[in-house]
Amino acid sequence: TTPLLPLWHLYSRLALRRGEGIGLQWGDINDQVGVIYVRHNTTRAWSRVTTGTPKTPRSTRTIPVPPDLLALLQAHKAGHIKRAAANPDWQVNGLVFTDEHGAQVRIGHVEWRWSRLRARAKLPDKVTIHGLRHTALTIMENNNVAPSVVQAFAGHSSATMTRHYTDHTTIENMRKAIEKSA
Repeated sequence: TTPLLPLWHLYSRLALRRGEGIGLQWGDINDQVGVIYVRHNTTRAWSRVTTGTPKTPRSTRTIPVPPDLLALLQAHKAGHIKRAAANPDWQVNGLVFTDEHGAQVRIGHVEWRWSRLRARAKLPDKVTIHGLRHTALTIMENNNVAPSVVQAFAGHSSATMTRHYTDHTTIENMRKAIEKSA
């Protein structure tokens, strides 16, 4: 499997920010309860990469993980354990997404892998990793998930910010509005 496949799922289904996915640690995943605790965010300012707390106002948010995504993460972890056993240079650091030596995967590498995947899928350049987050939140909104729940997934402190992500008027939504008013 693709080493970053679980990461694409975290972005497109759970609305994680790019740095939250990259900064995810195995200790942040609770298999028994089926949740991820978003506690870390990896950012790049100029050439410096830092890991700190997420932008979420309360610093940590708890996100439920569907069983199929949990299974994908568990398979990813099994691959990690196998690679670590076979590689004496493996860095044990608890990170979910690493390079071939166990070091934290670089932001540039994640961007490069996304651009290759996007090109293979013949998606336009404007489809970004951050756009996957928008997509996840918009799908929730379109499925009539309560705005407060969408806001909790996003980790936003205000409903206004969440609406910025989800307020995409579509022809289909306009048709539904007409049907309801008729």
